[in-house]
Amino acid sequence: MPLPEADKLITQPQISFSLSPVHNFLNTLMLLVKGNTLSGIHPWILDVLKSMPKELFEKNKQITIGFFYALTPDRDWPSVEEYLDYMKNENPEIFIDKILNAYSYYGSGLECYGGLRDASCPLKKYNKEEILSSEQNFLIFLSSHYQNK
Repeated sequence: MPLPEADKLITQPQISFSLSPVHNFLNTLMLLVKGNTLSGIHPWILDVLKSMPKELFEKNKQITIGFFYALTPDRDWPSVEEYLDYMKNENPEIFIDKILNAYSYYGSGLECYGGLRDASCPLKKYNKEEILSSEQNFLIFLSSHYQNK
C-alpha cells in the first residue's frame, strides 16, 4: 500500500484579519497620541510625531482622547469619508449619549468595558441634563467613573 502524500494530509489554516478603514484611522490617531510612550511602534508613527508641531499634537490629543467614544463607530463603514458624512448629518445628541454611556459602562468595571455588555454589566443610571448643566457637574461625573482606575 503506498503512503499518502504528506502535503495532502497536513494543511495550513488560512487566517486573515483586517481593521475597517474607520477603526484603522482611529487607531492611527491614538498611536499619534501615545506613540512616544509605547514600545515597538513603527518608525513612520515616530517620524510623524517628531515632525508634528506641538499645537497640532495637543489638538489631536484633545480630540482623540476627549471624543474617542463619540468617534468610535457602532458598525463597520466602507470608508472614513462615508463615516464622516454620516457623523456630519447625525444628531449631535447621539454622540453625547455615546460618550456618557461609555463612561457609565466603564464605571461598572473593566469587565464591562470593550463591548462585553450584558446583564452582568448594567448601564449605570445618570441624569444627562444634570451632568451637562455645568463644568463642575461633568467633572464630578467623570471622577466618579474613573476613581481608582
